[in-house]
Amino acid sequence: MWEIAKEMNLTTRASKKCKSHLISPNKINDILRNPFYCGTMVVKKKAYPHNYERIITTELFEKVKDILDNKGKKKIIPHQQIYKKKAFIFRGLIKCAVCGCSITSEEYIKKSGRIYHHLRCSHMRGGCKQKPVPEPKILKQLDDEVFSKLQVPPSILQALQKNVRIRLEEESHINAALKRQNTLRLEELANKKKIACLMFI
Repeated sequence: MWEIAKEMNLTTRASKKCKSHLISPNKINDILRNPFYCGTMVVKKKAYPHNYERIITTELFEKVKDILDNKGKKKIIPHQQIYKKKAFIFRGLIKCAVCGCSITSEEYIKKSGRIYHHLRCSHMRGGCKQKPVPEPKILKQLDDEVFSKLQVPPSILQALQKNVRIRLEEESHINAALKRQNTLRLEELANKKKIACLMFI
């Protein structure tokens, strides 16, 4: 639907605060989930029937809603599952500084076998000229501008150290108790084995 909207050059209405731009996938999702078109108006999270002409039936609206809620979603094909499981560092965390769209991560494998990760704008709103950026460049920027300037106050550091020591002591006691239980269990099994051997002599 978004591809069709782009081909038809459908745009949002311009206002004093915002210029018109191509309809985004999120806007289409909002339209499909809006019950106004089947006769219901939502005001302050409460639904009221209205007298305007209905564009679709309630049954069709519910059917579309079911599909959007993944009840009718197609199964993900294997290569999509593999790609989805890749642990990209910045997945879902960064927005494009030019157009505000989500930044997606991509993996490139050269003939040498070396793997590169790049971040690029998803271009959901169209017209963005932001170029792909290597992942290491973003990591270095974060290190220079954020991580290198972080400082932990001594009081918090001491509290963390104390908490770690308590946790280690608790784990040590638990491990000792488990070791005793396992030793007793092994001795019990050894005794049962001896009794069983004597019965067959």
